Amino acid sequence: IDGSGRLVYRAFPRIERRGPPPQDGHFVSPQMPDSAPVLRIDLASRQLDTVGFLKIPRPSMHMTRDADGRMEFSVTVNPLPVVDEWAVVSDGSIGLLRGRDYHVDWVNPDGSRTSSPKMPFEWQRLTDEDKAAFIDSVKAARERMGPAGVMQMMMGGSAPPGGGGERVAVTIGPGGGPPGAAGGTPTRGQRMTAPRVNFVSPSELPDYKPPFFANSVRPDMDGNLWVRTIPTKAIAGGPVYDVINRERGLIDRVQVPAARMIVGFGPGGVVYLAVREGDATYLERARVR
Repeated sequence: IDGSGRLVYRAFPRIERRGPPPQDGHFVSPQMPDSAPVLRIDLASRQLDTVGFLKIPRPSMHMTRDADGRMEFSVTVNPLPVVDEWAVVSDGSIGLLRGRDYHVDWVNPDGSRTSSPKMPFEWQRLTDEDKAAFIDSVKAARERMGPAGVMQMMMGGSAPPGGGGERVAVTIGPGGGPPGAAGGTPTRGQRMTAPRVNFVSPSELPDYKPPFFANSVRPDMDGNLWVRTIPTKAIAGGPVYDVINRERGLIDRVQVPAARMIVGFGPGGVVYLAVREGDATYLERARVR
């Protein structure tokens, strides 16, 4: 909600579909766009306007169906995408953070626009060897996660004995899982194997490591943006945040203590942290200075 009570949100990107699936069992996979709009709506007048557009991750999806009717779904992702982010700060302005050159475009409550200069950042160039090593490390981390568990999504409720209703079962997991594992016998359903995740080739990674990932930006109560940055080298302790002020640019770099996570802010530089100790979670109140 901005300073005038208008709702600001990032709309879901419009997925492109290229006609109906052919008859040979191979579906025409939807194409994800590489940008999404940030919209602002006045809830009283229902007036809607587009604040700007953000560059977003763009996975490539592919879906097929085999001779047994089993649907196979795979997705190819870039584990190091260059993206944009956004947030509404305390004065109602909207900051659009650009990942390409690390600057902020500001949209003021009255609709006027300004831009902050590029933030200083230790850009790390990725060689071909660096890119290959990064992809290998991501694949290894993925393999350590192990196979996905079986998940069943039941839609429409259970079919009562003797009919009178329909139940659709979609089973997702290695090998599809046993039919009706969630109880009862489905009257109609599709069996789908767990989505197979692939990664882009190393050559498709950016030449420079981006400054932040998606969902790494949040506003504090003093009009600043906190950006969780991607480290360019190994460091001890918790994540590092760049603190960006619209007038003064980068005003601070703050490292969160280890085993802690930012969950909120208060005025005057107050930061609330979640701390996990065993089975308990505690809140800590801290100050930047």
